[in-house]
Amino acid sequence: MSTERPIDWTHEREWRWVDHRDACSCPGIPVWISDEPCVFSRVIVMVATNSEAEWVLDTLKELHDAGGNQFFVPFDKEILSNTEVISLEQLREDIPDGELKIIRLEDIPRMSIRKFVTPQATTEDLAKLKRVLAEARAVAVEAAECKWRTAPRNAQGHIADAAGFAYLSVYDAQSTLVTALLELGEARSLGEVGYSISDFGSISRLGDQAMCLREAEVLAAREVFEKHYPDNAFGMRSWMD
Repeated sequence: MSTERPIDWTHEREWRWVDHRDACSCPGIPVWISDEPCVFSRVIVMVATNSEAEWVLDTLKELHDAGGNQFFVPFDKEILSNTEVISLEQLREDIPDGELKIIRLEDIPRMSIRKFVTPQATTEDLAKLKRVLAEARAVAVEAAECKWRTAPRNAQGHIADAAGFAYLSVYDAQSTLVTALLELGEARSLGEVGYSISDFGSISRLGDQAMCLREAEVLAAREVFEKHYPDNAFGMRSWMD
């Protein structure tokens, strides 16, 4: 690219590769899929804002931790770990306007390029999490049993609710909490929709599959986690069987 004619064609680079022999099992560009005949040496995701960059980084981390998609297609964890994310908003903060107009993709400074991180969980982090899990399980069982005693019943004496499922989730993929949960085997990446935490939603063992019981467990456990981890985002997902 010449500075006399500052036309940067890097935005069209994705169109320069095509699976014209139909060799890949995945449609589109199978950048992060394992066992495909085409391997990419470098992957860069460019977004407009810093918030979009953070979302992409979290998503890459979730996919990495999931290891594959819902169709049992494995991901290439090494490529996911090495995928770089560039925010145009951050570039405008890091690079003078005159240089930004003519900079090449290869010349973007290292400080403007990010990869997802996996914070280390200390012994204290793991010990705290074990205490929180124990507390959350105790209140979850109590909440489910309380709901079981007070829930409306039908003519046959069963809880008037559909059978269903529920789980507690956390969405901060690049947090110490997620690292600790994974190390203890108490979390599972759902791939782009957070991580399910432990067995909340199925620990009361009341022999009743009513969704309201499972939701009561999860909501009670969520309150405990929100109390001990106020900087993390938690949620509940539930659905009928």
